[in-house]
Amino acid sequence: MDGYKLWYSRVLRGKNRAGILVDSHLRESVVEVRRVNDRLMTIKLVVGECTLNVVSAYAPQVGLDEEIKRLFWEGLDDIVRSIPLSEWLFIGGDFNGHIGSSAGGYTEVHGGFGFGERNGGGTSLLDFAKAFDLVIANSSFPKWEEHLVTYQSSVAKIQIDYLLLRRCDRRLCEDCKVIQGDTLATQHRFLVMDIGIMIRRKKRSVRGRPRIRWGTLTEDKAQELVGRLSTMGAWRSSGDANTMWSTTADFIQGKVEAKKAAYLRLVGSADEEEKRANSERYKVAWREAKITVMEAKTTAFARLYEELGNKGGEKKLFRLAKVRERTARDLNQVRCIKDEDDKVLMGGDQIKRRRQTYFHKLLNGERDQDIVLGDLQNADSPHEISDCIDIEVDEVMEAMHNQFEFMPGRSTTEAIHLIRRMVEQYRDKKKDLHMVFIDLEKAYDRVPREVLWR
Repeated sequence: MDGYKLWYSRVLRGKNRAGILVDSHLRESVVEVRRVNDRLMTIKLVVGECTLNVVSAYAPQVGLDEEIKRLFWEGLDDIVRSIPLSEWLFIGGDFNGHIGSSAGGYTEVHGGFGFGERNGGGTSLLDFAKAFDLVIANSSFPKWEEHLVTYQSSVAKIQIDYLLLRRCDRRLCEDCKVIQGDTLATQHRFLVMDIGIMIRRKKRSVRGRPRIRWGTLTEDKAQELVGRLSTMGAWRSSGDANTMWSTTADFIQGKVEAKKAAYLRLVGSADEEEKRANSERYKVAWREAKITVMEAKTTAFARLYEELGNKGGEKKLFRLAKVRERTARDLNQVRCIKDEDDKVLMGGDQIKRRRQTYFHKLLNGERDQDIVLGDLQNADSPHEISDCIDIEVDEVMEAMHNQFEFMPGRSTTEAIHLIRRMVEQYRDKKKDLHMVFIDLEKAYDRVPREVLWR
C-alpha cells in the first residue's frame, strides 16, 4: 500500500499471522520493532513527548493443543510486563474468544456492551485484562449489533477481535466500533478505535508548487502517452495536465467505489432472493474494478520497463533497488536511544548524558581507577602514572599486524569490503549494528606530552 509501512511476523513461509500497518506520517516515529513469534509482535513509537507501544496478537484457535495456548498467554504476559507504566500500551488482535454481552463479574475490564455468550477463550482474555488492569475498548461503548460483530459468516455472527488499553489511559479512547466494508476478508470486519493525542507540530514554511520539466517530454513519448490513456477512456484532448490526470484517477476510483457500494447492498440484503441478486451485482462490480486496476498497473509497468531498457536505465534500476531495500528495513533511522532500564530517552540532554555514561564505562571498564590529565601534573613519582604508560611491546606489534594500510597484503580496500559485508549481513537479519570510529591522530599524536612528562 502506497504511503504505508507494514511490519509482520512470519515463522513459516506463506503464513503471516501477526502484523502492524503504520500510516506514512507516523512511519518515521517508529523506534523499535520486536517480533516475539508468529503470533505476537510489537512496535514502539515516539509521538511528540509520548511513547506508544502497539501489540498485535493472534490467539490459538479452540481446537489447538493447550500447550500452544499456554505459550501464547505467557508470551503476551512477558510483553506487557516489559512495558513501563509511563508509556502507553495498546493491544489488538484476534483472540478467538467470546467475552459475552454483560460484564458478569468483570466490571473492571468489561464495559457491559459486548455481544454473544461467554466461553473459555473469552474468560482467559478477561482474566488477562484484569491481571494487568486493562480494559476492553470495544465493550465500553453502546453500539448496534452491526458495530459489535467482528466476524460474520453464512452460519454465525460472533465477536472475537478486541482492542485493549490500560484503564488509567481510558480517557484517551474516544470511540471504538466495527466498520463494515470489503477492504479486509469478507468474514472479518474492520475494528477501529479512535485515540485522542495532542501533538505540537512546528510550522513549516509553505513552498511553491514543483516545476514541471516539459523539456524532457518528446513528441514520440507524448503520442504514446495519449494512446495509452485513450484506451482507458480517461483522456481529453482539451484541458490542462492536472485535469487529465485527475480524470484518470477518478475513473479508477469510480470502479472501486462501485464495488464497495455493491458490497454494502449485499450485506444489507433482507431475503435470499435479494441477496442472490446483490451477490451477482457484487461479483460483476468486483471483476470490473479488478480489471481496471490491472490495466492501470500494466500500463505503468510497461512504461517502467521501457525506461529501464533505454539509455540510463541501469542507474534507474539501481535507484529502484535502493528504494526497495530502504522500504524493507524495520527502521530507516534511529532517533532515540534507551537507558540501562530499557526506557526510551527523548530529550537531548538525556541522550547526551546516556552516551557519556556508556562510553565512560566502555573505555574504563577494565581498569580499577580513572585517569584524569589534570591529576598527572601533581604526580610525585613515575610509578603513579605507570598505569598509563605501561604498554608491552608485544601488544604494540599485535596491533600493528591487525591494522590495515602500511602493511603488506592488507590494504584499506579489504577493510571497506569487510565492513560492507558486515553491514549487509546485519541488515538481512534485521539486527542492529554499532560501530565506533576513533581518530588516532587526535588520540595519540596530539596528546600534550609536556603535561604528562613534567
